Amino acid sequence: MKKIVFKHYFSTKLGEMLMLSDRERLYLLEFVDRKHLEKIIGRLGVEISAVEEKNTITGSSRKRSERLFF
Repeated sequence: MKKIVFKHYFSTKLGEMLMLSDRERLYLLEFVDRKHLEKIIGRLGVEISAVEEKNTITGSSRKRSERLFF
């Protein structure tokens, strides 16, 4: 059975980013225009929920990335 993860999109000065996480860990933080992004996601072996969820992982990961990209 594949792990179900939630997607979250947000903008940075360098471009739109995609974050995939569950309530425990971050699986992916990548720019949406990255070449072969679908293949990268496929290799994770996860199923992406249709629901976009904000949780503790997405909040703390977004804050860290904002320090790098804003």
